[in-house]
Amino acid sequence: MKRKPKVGEKIFLRDLYVRTGGLREVTVSKVGRSYFTLEELTRERFHIDTWKQDTERAPRFILYGREQDYLDKVEAQETYRRISATFGIYGRVKLLTLDQLRRIEQIVNESKEQETSTE
Repeated sequence: MKRKPKVGEKIFLRDLYVRTGGLREVTVSKVGRSYFTLEELTRERFHIDTWKQDTERAPRFILYGREQDYLDKVEAQETYRRISATFGIYGRVKLLTLDQLRRIEQIVNESKEQETSTE
């Protein structure tokens, strides 16, 4: 659950219909009990608890509290793609030494332990 936005707060909006440069700063205009709206998109509303667009179709807009949140997500996706490419479809582990594979396994196991401890 995300924090409740405040009227006048500047947040960041990603327009999924725009391939490049789709991130822009927007301003919260109204905050109700369940939804909030933006000055720049008066016809759209977003759920307060998730910040997701209220729509019956696939969402067009994604909101971020800070620009850095968006940049972190992009970096994580690119890093995941690079790691996936290293293993490929058939798990080409020939590119990595046994020691490197053990370190990767240790990191993955740490992540799994953190996930189970937060549940």
